[in-house]
Amino acid sequence: MATFKFTTLDSDCITDDGKIGVAEPDLNVPILAKEVFYQATPNLITEQVATIIRDPGVIPGKTISFLRYRNLVMGGQLDDSCHDIPVEDIATDKVEITVHPQGGGVGFSEYDLRLAADDLLTRGAELLGARYATVRDKQGIDTLLTASTTLYQGGAASRDALTPDDTITVDDMRMVWRELARKDAIQFDNKYFVAIMHPDVAYYLKGDPTYRQDMRYAQPMSLLRGEFGTVEGIICVTSTQIEPVVDSGGLRIYPTIIVGANAVGLAVALDVAVKFNALPNFGLIVALAWYGIWGWGIINDDHIVILETAA
Repeated sequence: MATFKFTTLDSDCITDDGKIGVAEPDLNVPILAKEVFYQATPNLITEQVATIIRDPGVIPGKTISFLRYRNLVMGGQLDDSCHDIPVEDIATDKVEITVHPQGGGVGFSEYDLRLAADDLLTRGAELLGARYATVRDKQGIDTLLTASTTLYQGGAASRDALTPDDTITVDDMRMVWRELARKDAIQFDNKYFVAIMHPDVAYYLKGDPTYRQDMRYAQPMSLLRGEFGTVEGIICVTSTQIEPVVDSGGLRIYPTIIVGANAVGLAVALDVAVKFNALPNFGLIVALAWYGIWGWGIINDDHIVILETAA
């Protein structure tokens, strides 16, 4: 439990030689930092499907490069009289992702810390971790939602064609798997794609009579935060960061994001660190904050499909 010694000018701060002593904060900042990350980790859903590159030499506003490899086109049956193997240069495209400073904090007054019946510093660290995860995960979700491929429940032609009964089904998951397979999207570990959906959508998927929890019958392929099952070769995870949109008829439409490997990139110039500051207003305010430098971007648009359904 964190404690705090306040800097005051009472008799306890006068040293034997008559000088005014300054009481230092008695905070266990590493413990508070661990509490921040402990609260954040379960809610960092999107970065589980991201390709992450760290480059501490990049300053805010600059970019980190991600590589996208092109398929080879040469090779095949050789001439019987000539066994020269054709060789082509590897071809790549660069995807530049810009990094920006990110941060947030929480402050406590001396009055609050003195009179609080609870450990405000620990509670503040918990809230700080939850907020950091929300910011980072929402940025990843918003980036994925800019993908160009959108399918609609039951193969509908557009969002306006959806009705309140057009909730997600196992057939929809099969349809999305086919779309990604047609585009040669790379599977994670060459085994599965990942779907990120709102809990309301997961509710209807589980209610499909043909839904079967594959992980009951086979050894789990992977353990992801927020995971609730595997359907048609797609690991399903939930995130409340996916928000519904309302169509022209007032129907709530939920997007579900299905991704393959190397679809989205997370460029990190500075990993998140927890900062402490007890100096504002002569020590009357104590502040705890998180700070980092990162950015999100799409690497392979063909590896992402958005499925819109009612819920």
